[in-house]
Amino acid sequence: MSGQSANWARNVVFGASELRAPASVAELQDIVRGSDRVRALGSGHSFNRIAFHFTWVQDDAAVTPVVAAVEDALAPFAARPHWGKVFAVAPETIRGRYPRWADFAALLRRYDPAGKFRNEFMDRYFPPAP
Repeated sequence: MSGQSANWARNVVFGASELRAPASVAELQDIVRGSDRVRALGSGHSFNRIAFHFTWVQDDAAVTPVVAAVEDALAPFAARPHWGKVFAVAPETIRGRYPRWADFAALLRRYDPAGKFRNEFMDRYFPPAP
């Protein structure tokens, strides 16, 4: 695929000579091996060295196993997920990847003591204080 495309919200348009959408980790590896130059499309506001964006397809059954495979492949690098993207890394694993995790948890308790802005996701990754 090539030409112009847009992000999922359709508010940012971008162009590339070639856009690839690998369906598996193995296909992504083949693309990287067979290319002289690979650029990962990102949000433009990240300081990460690389970002993988592939969950624009709204098909949980198709995306979930790919997310798991990518997370397994990246585990040796202690990769940290984007909080606004699909991921399944366990809370106890993620905690070890953020040196200031406890500081953020303290800020949550300080600025939202009643838990008004909490949800199931936040409770899973940042359990409320007893």
